[in-house]
Amino acid sequence: MLVVLGLAVILLSLAVAAFNALTGNRSIEATKNTLASLLSEARLLSLNNSGQYTGVAVFPDPNNPSRCLAAIVKRNVNSTYDTDPYDNYKSYSNSFTYSQGQRVVFPTQYSDSNPGNKWFMAIFVRTNFSPGSVGNSPPVSVGPHTNANSFVNQYWSLYIPGDTDIVAGTDVQPLSAGVGVRMINDSYRVSGIPTGSRYVPLGVIFFDPQGHLTCMSYTITPGTNLGNAIGLTTYSYPGTTGLATLDSTTPLVYSDFGVAMYDITSFNNNSAALTGPYDTGNDTWIDSNGQVWTIDRFNGQLVTTP
Repeated sequence: MLVVLGLAVILLSLAVAAFNALTGNRSIEATKNTLASLLSEARLLSLNNSGQYTGVAVFPDPNNPSRCLAAIVKRNVNSTYDTDPYDNYKSYSNSFTYSQGQRVVFPTQYSDSNPGNKWFMAIFVRTNFSPGSVGNSPPVSVGPHTNANSFVNQYWSLYIPGDTDIVAGTDVQPLSAGVGVRMINDSYRVSGIPTGSRYVPLGVIFFDPQGHLTCMSYTITPGTNLGNAIGLTTYSYPGTTGLATLDSTTPLVYSDFGVAMYDITSFNNNSAALTGPYDTGNDTWIDSNGQVWTIDRFNGQLVTTP
């Protein structure tokens, strides 16, 4: 009888392990299918909108550590490629109440490094809405230029070229609970500065107007739909140790070319995985235990790596 009971316990434990592995694989497959659908939609948007760079952003859910989120996003290119980007925005009005995400042109100046402290036109984005906040203008002075706090006040942030936001009419998609998703880069995603990891928890995959995978710089602004979804409260970018403060001296961060998926519980229980989001110990664990896909440059499909 004891032998029979012992065998039953062993078989039950094996069945539980097999069930967990099966459900985990199904969750990863479901996450892969969701991302494949979003990538396909983003690529079609790039093809159908002349000059638009569209992609998919993936990031941890700020309200649920066991889940990741994804969204179709587009990158602003006017500030980089338009010789006169200001014609796309209205001037700030002291009598108008602005909502989060709205952008305006406003005269300002650096308090240093700008010869003679001359005035210049800048684009600002509304980052906070407060009832009765009519008359709260963007900051008149944005210097010294090395101080990130000088670029913002309680209601506005300086608009940076390459700003990326969620495409209008699309929603943030929750991915399967318990599945971790990280973006694949080459460890030099920040202007030649190594992040220390090939798998980063926040990133974007972009397609150019021809529908081809492309690598390009981008920023994310607090107060925008994407910034709110990620949980940004300051002007930040996905830098070397997580979300780093962004100012005019900050190097640009570049988009990614693949995704890695894994079981979050197993990852968190792994003693080799270090605490920081960019630790190389995480890479070793994901290499052995995760499933990795790159993006086909020409058709945007997920391709299994050897």
